[in-house]
Amino acid sequence: FFFFKQKTAYEMLRSLVGSEMCIRDRVITGNDLCGHVFHMRCLIQHARTQIKEKKIPVVCPMKHECGKDLDQGLLEEILDENTLQKYDSFSLKRVQESHADEYMYCLTP
Repeated sequence: FFFFKQKTAYEMLRSLVGSEMCIRDRVITGNDLCGHVFHMRCLIQHARTQIKEKKIPVVCPMKHECGKDLDQGLLEEILDENTLQKYDSFSLKRVQESHADEYMYCLTP
């Protein structure tokens, strides 16, 4: 059995990110790494924007409070294949750039 801490309506509303229109949307999801709860559409838009701007890793929308990365499994669950491929490509490039002195490129196929 799984046990979840039940949040009060006030706690839920405080942790939701999005517009008034979005607050009426009943589909919500959470980031396992920090516990913040978001409307699915807002979280998808946030992740897409971060990836489009090459802000990798994608961090929790509550970055001023939290700053934790969004869970990889959550990104795989909410993003389309094309966006995930961009994310993976940008992530790999970021790792390569941060460890440039450890990698050697072979020019022959």
